[in-house]
Amino acid sequence: GTIGRTSRTGASDWTKGDLTEVEIECDALYETHHWIRKNRGGRGLWDDRRSFMQDLLNRMVLVVRRGHMKADRSSRTIHECAALLGLEIAEALPEKVVLVTNMRKAARTEHLIEAFEEFGAIEEAAVAPNGPGFGVVRFHSAKSVLRTLEGFRT
Repeated sequence: GTIGRTSRTGASDWTKGDLTEVEIECDALYETHHWIRKNRGGRGLWDDRRSFMQDLLNRMVLVVRRGHMKADRSSRTIHECAALLGLEIAEALPEKVVLVTNMRKAARTEHLIEAFEEFGAIEEAAVAPNGPGFGVVRFHSAKSVLRTLEGFRT
């Protein structure tokens, strides 16, 4: 498995080159989600959120420099994480992503795709390598996200 690829600080090491771009994105979103849950919903000190975000940004820069992720993809990931943290971002991102939490720890990307493909065409999906039970589904259309939300409300 891929569990255990974390540094002494608890942050995943994305610079090894053994993860896909979508896995890196998913792991960054998992770390952000986990940080928010651990820090009282992210309502902690402004400096704490900024410090977490700066660390994430520095790690993303290394990933791009080492050629493991394209710059535009990294930028989108940083914007997604900033939005989760409630930090101001320059422009709104298209709402084509669904974050999935509390999945079985043994869930794999294939399971995620099978569970969500009925709601629309999926661009890509991943389960966080270092965040069991956390996944990301990116649809081709924002309408698919709305169908997903409606489907899980009933």
